[in-house]
Amino acid sequence: MDEDIQTRWSQIRGRLASAGISLPEKPKHDGTIVDGARPGVRFGVWVMPDNSLGGMLEDFLGHLVPEGDPCWAYADAAVVEARRLGASHVAARHSKARIHTWLAWQEQPGLPFGTALFAHVLKHDSPIALAFGAAQK
Repeated sequence: MDEDIQTRWSQIRGRLASAGISLPEKPKHDGTIVDGARPGVRFGVWVMPDNSLGGMLEDFLGHLVPEGDPCWAYADAAVVEARRLGASHVAARHSKARIHTWLAWQEQPGLPFGTALFAHVLKHDSPIALAFGAAQK
């Protein structure tokens, strides 16, 4: 999980610099694409969830849940209640528990993330998904 995006970005910059790839001081909000180590090769970096806030893949995926889905809010409440009852997941992993809980309640319970996208359980046309897609072009 990347709570401090600037620290994570500095780590990524350092690793890529050692491979001959130069990144700017800060990530671009709409995605960072630079020349790769070889001519004609491009290299892109996107730090989850939205290339500007700290978080993780599951925070990004939470934005792909259909807007207004009442089970999404209920999954949040269920995860909070499960922790109160003694569930052992740490609070920092709340978004992981929430998305997996919500996916467990779908027509095909527990689909992997990629499969849930292709099955249109998760929405590929939300603003954050469109920004991510545009960054890849």
